[in-house]
Amino acid sequence: MEKIDIVLWVMSGGFSLMLIMWGTLNTRIEKCEEKLNSRMDAIEKKIDKLDEKVTDIDRRVCRIEGAMSNQEGCAIRSSNDMRKAE
Repeated sequence: MEKIDIVLWVMSGGFSLMLIMWGTLNTRIEKCEEKLNSRMDAIEKKIDKLDEKVTDIDRRVCRIEGAMSNQEGCAIRSSNDMRKAE
């Protein structure tokens, strides 16, 4: 075997090893992507539920505020309304 043959064998072995490592890394990245996507879906569902709860609480507070502002002498009313009533 000549020296050039040895160099070619070493280079082809290096490229083969590099391609094997790249393939392994690619499959691991795909598995991590699947896990990440499933976790993101779960987080999105939780955020949607939280948004519904916040909207429901906002409606309730608005109803309470409206009911209290209809009563006389309510502290929620602005001071301009009280002056007009006097």
